[in-house]
Amino acid sequence: MSDSARLLGIVGSPRRGGNTDRLMDGILHAASDRGASTAKLLLSDFDIRPCRGCLSCYPGGRERCAVHDDDVSEIFRRMSAADVWILGTPVYCYGPVGSVKVFLDRWISMLPAVRQETRGAALIPLHASAAGAAVTLDMLTTLFRGFGILYAGELICPGLLHREDLDRHPEYMGLAAEFGVSLASTLPSPPSQRTPVNGTTSPGRAMPS
Repeated sequence: MSDSARLLGIVGSPRRGGNTDRLMDGILHAASDRGASTAKLLLSDFDIRPCRGCLSCYPGGRERCAVHDDDVSEIFRRMSAADVWILGTPVYCYGPVGSVKVFLDRWISMLPAVRQETRGAALIPLHASAAGAAVTLDMLTTLFRGFGILYAGELICPGLLHREDLDRHPEYMGLAAEFGVSLASTLPSPPSQRTPVNGTTSPGRAMPS
């Protein structure tokens, strides 16, 4: 069993090869160069149905999501194999892109599978100033805390709208590489020490924006 960190980049942007996708590649490539195992998935490649609000998966229910004919269980399977989740989303109308919010709404059915040492990080490119990422960042960090996921930091990149905008900000790819190196230092616990979350939260912060 490798003792390297396992990172999963989750890209919420609908634009393949866009700013979010390219920055995620920069993070994962740098982490891989430091020995981490990396993988990436684009939410646009998956069929993700919205939560029905039926509470079947909620404590006291059947503990199984009533929506089981889409790809969310496959995404959760990949997430369960990773030590660090990097959620990447552009800012649309002051919040995360719609596909990300639909995906996050389904997380309640994943709660029993979250390990105590799982870490989460955020990647947020946006057109406006960094302050415009506040709502999105607050949503993600609150979600991580609520699920007992240790917070590993964020990379916020303002001034990005068109695909070519990232080429005008080469410093962002450098910051992405630094972020990847930081996340690669997050080592997993031995398999015998991996236990499910029992409802407590353990917020952490390894890297400021």
